[in-house]
Amino acid sequence: MESRRRGPLTCESRREASACGPRPDDDTGSQGSGSDGVTGETSVSTSDGPSTPTGSDSGAGTCAPSSSGGADPECPTDVGECSLEHQVCVLGLTEFVDDCGAVEIKDSLTKWQAAHDCALAASSEQRSFKLIADRFNFDSFQTDAYLAEDACPYAVTEVSFDDDPCGGDGCGPVVFISSCATLTAEPACTVEPGDVCLRCALPDEGTQVCGGP
Repeated sequence: MESRRRGPLTCESRREASACGPRPDDDTGSQGSGSDGVTGETSVSTSDGPSTPTGSDSGAGTCAPSSSGGADPECPTDVGECSLEHQVCVLGLTEFVDDCGAVEIKDSLTKWQAAHDCALAASSEQRSFKLIADRFNFDSFQTDAYLAEDACPYAVTEVSFDDDPCGGDGCGPVVFISSCATLTAEPACTVEPGDVCLRCALPDEGTQVCGGP
């Protein structure tokens, strides 16, 4: 499916078009009326492209943020609090123009490349998106979630999970969250299963939200 691209929206142009609220062209089949004059949008997709998230993202994107600081009853109850699923859920980012799927190391190179392209295109055009990607590591299991909210200013949140950052010494799991203004391609990096070759450009200092010493 061919995606109709548009240039990035600035906060100023968003305010002119919709006062930083939902854009008219976010609804399927609707016609955009923003200052860029583009009508409609379609997601980046291929026949072997990203699918509905499974595995490490089960239950994410269907719940509300926690206000109590503890386990949210609407978040998954079959996973630990220091898990990717729970911490993504607590963020409360549930509405996405582009769902770039969840890619596992066992998935094909075609699917990994499609996930990379989908997230990079959505970020460059300042659309909300979600991508879950396993990261190859020799001594622990790692997964990253990239989540963008449709807000002014535009922001990308990266949630990084490591089930044992001590490499077998049993000190995990750990979840670390950071945010940035956009997502970029990792320089001199070739997409392959276990490496989606994306990075949060100029991230903030970030926060370890759970786990570790």
